[in-house]
Amino acid sequence: MIGELGVMGEVIERCLSHVEGNKLRRIYQRHELRAEQKEGWKLLGDRLSVLASSGNNVLLGRFNHSQTIR
Repeated sequence: MIGELGVMGEVIERCLSHVEGNKLRRIYQRHELRAEQKEGWKLLGDRLSVLASSGNNVLLGRFNHSQTIR
């Protein structure tokens, strides 16, 4: 969902605390993208707020793993 809001893949990976698989990139690209992460989380939060307030797009409830949603 956050990618659909225009957040770059590299920023999404940092938001999720994923480690770069490419060793060379991991060594040389150490910028933490904190401002970009903050903006990404804000965009996602805003979007989730809109979805939650509309009442039509979000299913709220308690579900256990044995229940199947179709």
